[in-house]
Amino acid sequence: MIIFEAHASGVDEGRLLSSLVSISGEAASKRLTEGNWTESLSFSIESAAQGGITSLKVCPRVFHASHHRSLDEAKSWLEKVADVASASREALERALSAVELVVRCRASLSGTPVDETPLGMEGEISRATSALAFFVLLSETKEEALSTPLCVSGAPDCDTFLANSVTLAIAAERNIPLLGSNRPGVGSSPLGCAMLAIGARFVRALPSVVPQRISYGTSFDSQYATPIRVIGARDESLEEVYMLEATLDDITGEEIALALERLQESTLEAHLLQGLGKKGRPLFVLRALATYADLDAALRCILEDTTTIGIRYWPVSRVRMERNIEEKRLWEGGPFVRVKVSRLGDLVKEKAEFDDIKALKRPPRNADSAQS
Repeated sequence: MIIFEAHASGVDEGRLLSSLVSISGEAASKRLTEGNWTESLSFSIESAAQGGITSLKVCPRVFHASHHRSLDEAKSWLEKVADVASASREALERALSAVELVVRCRASLSGTPVDETPLGMEGEISRATSALAFFVLLSETKEEALSTPLCVSGAPDCDTFLANSVTLAIAAERNIPLLGSNRPGVGSSPLGCAMLAIGARFVRALPSVVPQRISYGTSFDSQYATPIRVIGARDESLEEVYMLEATLDDITGEEIALALERLQESTLEAHLLQGLGKKGRPLFVLRALATYADLDAALRCILEDTTTIGIRYWPVSRVRMERNIEEKRLWEGGPFVRVKVSRLGDLVKEKAEFDDIKALKRPPRNADSAQS
């Protein structure tokens, strides 16, 4: 698993590529510097130091025309480079999707057709090919990519004081969580934002993982001077989920039963607790677990179906065993029954299906001790 800490620095195509090369190691470096990327393009790698942090910087070198004016020109160039570099079709399609996303959002802001919208910075060959190289390396690592919320602003005395409107449009379309900062050298380019939107999954809170390596990547663009930190981690089978909770002291049993039934349909789990509130009033505590993707729907469900006017929610992590249903005999020569087998590493738990046990004429004394 690769985690980009975009909340602290923001992202652009240069920092994303540099950090990915840095965390991926020697094989990725050789892929860039020794690989064939057409005669008019190459990459160099150097070290950069800032604020006590040593980071890696990838610099694209372009020897001919340095900017494309239209989306079709950029597509043709990327397809040519991908063919020469033996890039996978998936990597090429992701790079094309990122550039198209930027142009589409710019067109929506300017009110012009997409095919008539001129390319901005993403039309620079160094930037477009950095996006392609990023997706080539990401596909070859075969690792899932996560990102923290995106930092979108910079310092008052630089060009990134106000967040780029195209970046904001991309974030709105792709439901990307945003954070602001007034530190110099921070911010996000439209193409960098689009690259993470296509290639990574945004999380508001990191899942529990075991960090294995930490690296930093610096951009070839001087306006994005703050390096991005990237973490190589091992997943510990924990999920990012949200706990939702509402206290209800003025709802009937029938109403809360209906609300619970509806909530169970749209969340991972939902349940009720009973307690005493102020002045000794009996109350219900409604709780639910939901993924980030289902969080808004779960919040709306509680507000619509109950009397509450406020909901508490916070990120939590949970560990879950992988479960399969197998058919096994509980004793030698006995009939087959369904057995739920749960596994997590070397831990294995088995539980026979109760309905199958109940249907047996002579159930064993211990229905949980299933044998193959």
